[in-house]
Amino acid sequence: MVFKVIIDDEKLEPGYEPGWGISVYFPDLTLLFDTGEDNLPLKQNLSIAGIEREDIKYIFITRDNWEHTGGLEAVMGVNKVVYVPSGASSDLIEVIHSVGAECRETERMKEILPSVYAVRSPVEEVPEQALLIQGGLGVSIMIGSSKSGALNIMKATQTLLQPIDLLFGKLNALSLNEGELLALVKEIDRYKPRRVAPAHCSGRIALKVFKGYFKDRFINVGIGLEGEV
Repeated sequence: MVFKVIIDDEKLEPGYEPGWGISVYFPDLTLLFDTGEDNLPLKQNLSIAGIEREDIKYIFITRDNWEHTGGLEAVMGVNKVVYVPSGASSDLIEVIHSVGAECRETERMKEILPSVYAVRSPVEEVPEQALLIQGGLGVSIMIGSSKSGALNIMKATQTLLQPIDLLFGKLNALSLNEGELLALVKEIDRYKPRRVAPAHCSGRIALKVFKGYFKDRFINVGIGLEGEV
């Protein structure tokens, strides 16, 4: 199953418009993971990538916050299903319903599509969720918000008793120094992820530490990146 990065604050191909946050499209699932901070770059980048609004049936929001929901207006509409973590604001839910979309709130681990799960951290400072996809080489974990910590999300996936193929997304809450980041990556490596792909919103120092530690397992993230899960 393939995916394509639509929003990041760096681009790997010309023409795209960088933006804060993450957005990733899974054509086989017709699912958009987060929407970034703003409608305009999301709309422009989807158009460049040849993705129409009608191609998106499911929208997965990791956290009720502007950098995750800012682009919703560009992709919402009737017959869309939007997954939000339970505890999301009534304002967000009302916006989703106002355009005729269906809002589904998730709690803990829930299978939302075949072999696709919404995963909640067992320790949460704010309501947030990650996307987990079962593939042939293990599970891929897509993290848009790391307030409760990437490690807590990884721990929650262990109930599936499968190796971690890909760890992708915002893997640092931007509050850690270089020494603390090195300790974090060592803890992450205890789970033996085959590939690690921190988005640029993880922070420049985090990217340096992740790349230096994981070496050939490190994937450089940017708009236009195409990968497999």
